[in-house]
Amino acid sequence: MDTVLRTKLLVVALTTAFLGVSAVAVAEEDPEDQVEQAVEQADAEATEQQDEELDDPEEQEEEEVDEPEEQEDQADEQEDEPEQQDEQEDELEQQDEEADEPADEPEQQDEEIDEPADEPEQQEDEPVDQPDEQEDEDPWDDVDPDEPEVEEEEVDEDEEEEDEEDEEPFVPTFGAGVETGFFFTGMDRFDSYILEPNDHDTLDVLGAQHVELSIESEVLENLRISMFGGATFTWQQDPSMSGWYVGLEPAYVVGDDEWGMAIGVAGGIGGMGLNVDDEEVRMSLALLRPFVEARRYFTDNAAAYLRVGMNHWWPGNPRSEEMDLDTAPGDRELGTVQLQTGGVYLSAGARFGALQGLMDPEEMEEMEPTEQQQDDDD
Repeated sequence: MDTVLRTKLLVVALTTAFLGVSAVAVAEEDPEDQVEQAVEQADAEATEQQDEELDDPEEQEEEEVDEPEEQEDQADEQEDEPEQQDEQEDELEQQDEEADEPADEPEQQDEEIDEPADEPEQQEDEPVDQPDEQEDEDPWDDVDPDEPEVEEEEVDEDEEEEDEEDEEPFVPTFGAGVETGFFFTGMDRFDSYILEPNDHDTLDVLGAQHVELSIESEVLENLRISMFGGATFTWQQDPSMSGWYVGLEPAYVVGDDEWGMAIGVAGGIGGMGLNVDDEEVRMSLALLRPFVEARRYFTDNAAAYLRVGMNHWWPGNPRSEEMDLDTAPGDRELGTVQLQTGGVYLSAGARFGALQGLMDPEEMEEMEPTEQQQDDDD
């Protein structure tokens, strides 16, 4: 019985001692005082239990009956003691950590206090680094490529306005003149198909002269239309050849108040005749003359020009009462295919009239309604 009591007392003392140690860690008191208090409490509790056991013999007998069970419980408790000790050690560690946390707070506060002190140093360092960054920056980085270039647009608008001022408004022109030139071509076909078969002398000439009159008008800008009529002839008298024609001449023209250039083509129809002694052959005539022209304006009403181009004749339907035209070589009918001829021609001419316009450009501008007048009319 004494052994059981001692065992119980020992267990109670140990348990109380562990609890006391835990309480000491939490309360941060002196561990030795707490242990002494725990021992005194354990002794007091043991004395009380001894007094109770002496007063209650029946309870002691019951306890003796229960001793095997208690011993088993004690064995279990002893087996659980290591786990409890581990748990108590963990609790002590947690308490130590909680106790250390307040000590760390001043350090954190010190760090927070030091941070504002470091900020001026950073601010002092930043201005030193800014010049380097500004040197590295490309001045064109701030320019937006999509941003409209106002200055360039203004310059372009000014240039366009100047060009518009320099460009005079188109004014139709009108003129009339005379032209003379020479058509360089041989007359061998007329000799071979008409004169020689009828035992006549041949045309011994280099070509034919022409003189013509014309009227012209620049109805649209850079487009000039001319109407012309003229005569062509050879200087040889017997045999001789002469003809007449009328036609139309469109041309593309460019130039200014002093010089002009033109490229065009003239086409006409007419008739011609071949005369020898008292005999005559009559034919129809078609001609085509592409040309290039250079013109010089001496005044607003007078100009002279030179032309060079190609001239081509298509004589057709030859007929004669005196000559035999069925004796052509090859027994073929005489016509355009046998008599056609072509070559280079040169000419010079003069024009008179409103060659720079039927009206002064300033008068045209005065007559044209201004934008404000157009807006008022609208």
